[in-house]
Order: sequence, then C-alpha cells, then structure tokens
Amino acid sequence: MRALLQRLGDRNAGAMLDAGCGSGEVARRVVEAVAGVARLVMIDIDAATLDEARDQFIGVAARIALEFHTADVRRLPFADRSFDTVLLCDVLHHSGDPSRAVAECVRVLKPEGLLLFSEMVCDGLFAAESVGRDLHHFKSAIDRLNGVPHDNTLPRSAIEETLAAAPLETVWWQLERFAPADPADAAGRERIDARREFVDSYLQHAERLPHYAALRREAAFLNYRLERAGFAEAPELRLLARKCGARLS
Repeated sequence: MRALLQRLGDRNAGAMLDAGCGSGEVARRVVEAVAGVARLVMIDIDAATLDEARDQFIGVAARIALEFHTADVRRLPFADRSFDTVLLCDVLHHSGDPSRAVAECVRVLKPEGLLLFSEMVCDGLFAAESVGRDLHHFKSAIDRLNGVPHDNTLPRSAIEETLAAAPLETVWWQLERFAPADPADAAGRERIDARREFVDSYLQHAERLPHYAALRREAAFLNYRLERAGFAEAPELRLLARKCGARLS
C-alpha cells in the first residue's frame, strides 16, 4: 500500500469516498499520507463496522469534513461525478457483484478523479501464500453460513477483466507480495501461533451450523499446513487508475 500512496505524490485528494471502508484503517493511512483531503465520505454495508471506522477518525473532524453512511457499494447513494478520489480496497469479494461495484465507483468519480484499488488474488501463489488464502476462505465460508456477505477471493485474471471493462486508464499497478512466516524462527513462530489461534477461535462461530464437522476437519488441516508450509498473506493487486480521457494534474 505504501508504494500506491507514494504514486499520488502531492496531488490534492479533494473529496474522497471510501467505498466499503471496513474498520477505516485504509482510509486513515491515506489521510495521513496524501495531501489535501478536504472531505472524506465512508460507506459500509455493516453498521457495526462503520462504528469501528468512526473510532479511527476521532479527533480528525476538526480538519476534514467527515461523513459516515450505511450503504451498499453496488448502489452508491451519491450523484454522478461527486468525488475526486475513490478508494476500493479489498471490497470486490465482499460485494456480490464485482463489476457493478467497480462501475458504481467510476460513476461517482469526477472526470479527473482517481481510483485507488486493491484486491487479494487467489491464484499464482507460493505454498505459504496458499495457506494464507485458504485461511481467508475458511473465514469466508463460515461468514456465508452465518449470513454475512463474504465470497472467496478472485483469480487475478477475473479482477483484471472486471477493471478492463470499466472506463479506466491504468496509471500504475503492482502485485504486492508479503514476507512469509517461517515456523523455524521465533518471529515466524509467533505469527503462526496467532493464525492457529484465529482458526480455532473462528471455528467457534460454526459450532451450531450443519457443516460443523467438515469445518472442524478443515481447521485441523489448516493448522497442519501452517506447521508444514508456514504462512504468508495472499498477494494484493494494487492499482491507481483514472477515468479515460482525464488528465493527472
């Protein structure tokens, strides 16, 4: 994410929308790194998650006009050309309709607006990265069984096709990979133990579900793979794009 933010340089971010803000951590990093965020609008479909985002910005309202809305990224409640900058970070696999989510974000961008995009990819992975992906998919499976919108992550080609169908011009892109946790060293051991605790803890959300026995077997196999292959977060496809025909200032 640091490299993506550096590409913005001194460009004025103006009115910025975080479409699917989650906890607000990404928007907070952008506000701290990018000049001239005059207005920040944050939306998420989950009201409780939006409350977490509010907490990220305690004390910031004095210098930035802040708004928080419970809304669906597939149906943004804003007029065309409302924002100078839109963030769409790790949202596609939560959206239920990636093409619609991207189209809505482009719709609300001003003619010179920029899209800051990031999404995990699920293919072309090393062994440790495949463990990270499958940990995420374990969580998403339990979420879906509990009625929470959370699909598995997408192949890189599907993400690229979705973006290519929108009226966007790529300014910069990167496939960012993350350092693996090796069970043989102390720091890696700590990270792996934390992931094992996560697996065991999240499994508790499935105790009353009909597929609990299968999920318990999957959890045991994930813990085995953590010990054998280690762990790395799945790579992120980062992208900075603008509407076709617009110019960077």
